[in-house]
Amino acid sequence: MITRLSGVLGADIGTLLSAAVQNDESPQVIIVDDSKVILSDSLPVLEEVFPDAVITGFIRPREAAEYAKANHVALAIQDIELGTASGLILCRTLLEINPRTNIVFLTAYPDYALDAWKTEACGFMVKPLTPERVREQLKKLRFPFSEELEHTRAYLAVEQAQHEEILVVEYDTQFTQFRLPPLTLQPLAENAVKHGMNPDAGPLHVTIRTCRTDKASMIVVEDNGPGFDASEMNETHTTLTNIRQRLEWMCGGKMEIMQRESGGTKVTVTIPDRKTKELRSRITDFSIGTP
Repeated sequence: MITRLSGVLGADIGTLLSAAVQNDESPQVIIVDDSKVILSDSLPVLEEVFPDAVITGFIRPREAAEYAKANHVALAIQDIELGTASGLILCRTLLEINPRTNIVFLTAYPDYALDAWKTEACGFMVKPLTPERVREQLKKLRFPFSEELEHTRAYLAVEQAQHEEILVVEYDTQFTQFRLPPLTLQPLAENAVKHGMNPDAGPLHVTIRTCRTDKASMIVVEDNGPGFDASEMNETHTTLTNIRQRLEWMCGGKMEIMQRESGGTKVTVTIPDRKTKELRSRITDFSIGTP
């Protein structure tokens, strides 16, 4: 666990940015509050919920924005009143930097819910921060599958341009009306290409398809590469471990990996439906965490 607390530790933002050697697979979480006490109390909570995340705390909104420009922030938890600055403006700034960042407001004033929703935040929590409230919000942090698919297509198009004769990609993704945690599909495609491509073994075929069951949405990524040694598929495989964790944390999903009978690997991701229907009122969503 890497925890950096700008301001509380008296660290310069430039030093933080230059000193941080990030693992791109680790979820990036930031928390912004003008109270050192709130930040100090909140960090252990986030460490409990995100044991393998990179968690960074900021007192100054400007420094949080600078950090977001240099890092792919997956989740930003922030106050609405940040001294003389506005958390609403910071939220819009973070989304301009990276529209895929999930913003969750943490405030002592439930009446701010309507103003918060105008910023396209994902959620709203009332202080104090607790593991239960954070986990409840994580159920809402998903991205449209269509966006994830678009990024994956772009990545595979580049790979095909570089390996035109030995990489074939097929899509059967008519069903796209569901949401999933960020960095789910593309790392699986990257893994298939990285471990499956062998110029001496003929073209690598990668297939991506989606389907719908009664209670879940499913993504299947298959390849005809050399397959894997089952004894090596354990928690030390960082990429797959982090994908599993994101699925469990954010939507109660799961990922299964198996060898294909005809050779190669098949990865199946299952995104369960929410146990209860989402209420159309966004105010109801924002009420989570209210005592």
